[in-house]
Amino acid sequence: MQPSQLRQEIAAVFGEIVAAQRMVRSGRAIELDGLDKRIGVLCQAVTLLPADEGRDLIPLLEDLTASLDQLAIAIRASEPAEDGLNP
Repeated sequence: MQPSQLRQEIAAVFGEIVAAQRMVRSGRAIELDGLDKRIGVLCQAVTLLPADEGRDLIPLLEDLTASLDQLAIAIRASEPAEDGLNP
């Protein structure tokens, strides 16, 4: 995959994660099936690029990681609190 294609795909995944964050915060269910594989393919494709081209994409992958962390926080915040009364 060319760097420009990788940038577009990273942006698309980032957009999906941001949309999922909004959905979670509004109480809607989200579907993340296959997202991990897509991100894995992107990461592997970046490692196959020449070092200087791959290095240019690292900040985008770091932003993607941060957005996943924010999604995880939103999901945890949307889960009902455990009160110890339910088995």
